[in-house]
Amino acid sequence: MSIKKNLFEKLSNISDFEKLSNISENNPQELWKILNSFNPKKCKVEECGEPLFNYHDTMVHFQNQGMCIDSDINFKNKIQEELKIIEKDMSVTLETDKPITCSEIKEVLSKLKKGKASGPGNIVYEVIKYSSPVTLNSYVKLFNIILKTDYYPKH
Repeated sequence: MSIKKNLFEKLSNISDFEKLSNISENNPQELWKILNSFNPKKCKVEECGEPLFNYHDTMVHFQNQGMCIDSDINFKNKIQEELKIIEKDMSVTLETDKPITCSEIKEVLSKLKKGKASGPGNIVYEVIKYSSPVTLNSYVKLFNIILKTDYYPKH
């Protein structure tokens, strides 16, 4: 039974609503007893689990949230093994190992949309797009260094 329906039934049994206002002023404990009786069912310990009363148990409980369980570890190991096999079988392709060219960067810059939010560097897309005649060679050098060294600068 819903709380709203239960509340309506309880209130319909009370002869007049002034009784509630009188109780709230004169006997707040009685008011709370009536209000608590509207709740259809209290939670059982079996359904909710034991409450955590001490700091350490609470801390451990929340630290363990999202931890890998054995099935996740097995799945992760299986994926890692399959990736190692794929990496061994990968042959070097000329297409992906070529340096980045000016035309590739121009193509990407031409697809940048106007009015979009800036990225983590707080540089608006329009600035990147329309400054390309001046900055294009710098982009080519930067991206080729990143591609060659596998290192992306944090700042």
